[in-house]
Amino acid sequence: MKNKVTIYVPSKNRVDLLKRAVDSVQAQTYTNWELIVVNDASTDGTYQYLEDIKSSKIKVIHQPESQGACVARNLAINSATGDFVTGLDDDDYFEPNRLQLFIDGWKAKPENVSVLFAGRKHIKDGVFIREKTNSFDIVKRKDLFIKNFIGNQVFTPVENMRKIGGFDTNLRMWQDLECWLRLLNVSDAMQIKETSYCIDISDRTDRITNSQKEKIRTTYNYIVDKHHFNFFQKKAFESYFLIYDNNIRLKIQKLVFALSFGVFYKAYLKSK
Repeated sequence: MKNKVTIYVPSKNRVDLLKRAVDSVQAQTYTNWELIVVNDASTDGTYQYLEDIKSSKIKVIHQPESQGACVARNLAINSATGDFVTGLDDDDYFEPNRLQLFIDGWKAKPENVSVLFAGRKHIKDGVFIREKTNSFDIVKRKDLFIKNFIGNQVFTPVENMRKIGGFDTNLRMWQDLECWLRLLNVSDAMQIKETSYCIDISDRTDRITNSQKEKIRTTYNYIVDKHHFNFFQKKAFESYFLIYDNNIRLKIQKLVFALSFGVFYKAYLKSK
């Protein structure tokens, strides 16, 4: 019997983009899936669209009040009936073979792996911009202190997500990274080389405001405290917010420091 895959999609006020995301799930070559869309109190026609498409394979949860994407994701994960779970943001979409790639990858994975991820394609205004993949296939928890090599979505048994309590609802950014830090406490993650997740960057900007910088610093401190990072882990993790500097010269200097410390930190890990 084929394993069922649950796909969760949190959505708020992006009904046109949501339609594209849903269409990409319906176009999957692997057909044993269920889609759970959580409407986070949208006011733009999302409610009626979801009511029109819900079925035995497409489940809908309507939130009367907006509680954020993490609450929405956790609602879907706790309602999942699949063997595996993976996520999709409402402004992104899947390539048709994404689920099949994960199913095949799961059969071929080493025993110490219980999380899969795949490369991403960046799309802007319908035009392919670049691919993002790793040069290495296995990611360990210690690697995440330097960079989120996994990205924003994983494929894992649904019970794995439930055991760790899903996403941290206190966070408004880096929720994925913090979740992966907990997921990789007991196993490693493996990359599926073929890119199958399309990230739409059309409406996104690299410009970071002062208030956003403060949010980044607050998030950094929260994760460091929650996970009890040691000195070396803290210093390696600083690279996450050092890159968000709009002063190009200062940004380069900070990045050189971060990368240099990353090399030092890797050497430290090998000595442990």
